[in-house]
Amino acid sequence: MSTSPERPADPVGLVLRGLGFGITLGAGAQALVTYTVRTMQQEAPPAPPSLTSGPVLLLLLGTLTGIVAAGTATWMLLAPIRNPWRQAMLAVIAGLGSFVLSLVTIPIDRAWGRPGLAPSTPRRPAVAGRTPPPWGTPRSRPGRRKPCW
Repeated sequence: MSTSPERPADPVGLVLRGLGFGITLGAGAQALVTYTVRTMQQEAPPAPPSLTSGPVLLLLLGTLTGIVAAGTATWMLLAPIRNPWRQAMLAVIAGLGSFVLSLVTIPIDRAWGRPGLAPSTPRRPAVAGRTPPPWGTPRSRPGRRKPCW
């Protein structure tokens, strides 16, 4: 039994890389959406909740876009497998997995606010609990809402 040069003999590495990239892309898109929604809420005057407001529409459409981007990226990276069923299954897993992983942005936003969501902020040690964030903890800043946990 010979293997073709176009098809990898063991696609596990390819699958893990594709899933990892798709989930990371989707979760990053979700963090960007959350950051942008919080910026829009901060700059706008208080208003009654409405499904036609800009932040709500951005949150709904941005969430869907992040899921679709994660699935599409995974589908495209798994093209060498040449099995549409496996590509589709793993693309759905990556899309929905990125949504589940993006739920981490809610406690990050509650604890550290927009700076915690900013892609350029070095927040990995702060989130992991190794060091406190340089801008202080939520309890040390007056007027800041308390974390949800």
